[in-house]
Amino acid sequence: MLGHRTVAEVEPTVSFAELGMDSLAAVRLRNVLARRAGTELPTAITFDHPSAAALAEYLDTVVLPDDRQRIDAVFRGLDDVESALPAVRADRAARSRLAARLRSLSSRLDDDPGELDEVDGVPDEELFRLIDEEFEL
Repeated sequence: MLGHRTVAEVEPTVSFAELGMDSLAAVRLRNVLARRAGTELPTAITFDHPSAAALAEYLDTVVLPDDRQRIDAVFRGLDDVESALPAVRADRAARSRLAARLRSLSSRLDDDPGELDEVDGVPDEELFRLIDEEFEL
């Protein structure tokens, strides 16, 4: 991006500005990193984290967050969804898509491989037969 042939030519603690990075190159770097990380990154990422070492440390927390950070991010996302509800409610197609997505996520959240499957709709006789077989009664 800055004309270096290998990463070995870049000292991790030297600032991007010292390496010759201008604002256009900073935007390009952010876009490449965001695409590869599969997440949005702040516009000023190379200014907030001005060296390769600082940027790598930040990306570790964003791209490879621990469970607590991931859970917190889920709730921040839900806050965003909640704040967008008035607009979504006004758009019939968006409301339908969001409702379907939330139902799908809810059912996945409720799925626990350690729990017994639901037995609604299974005839009593079948349940008793299964219990008898399981406990050899």
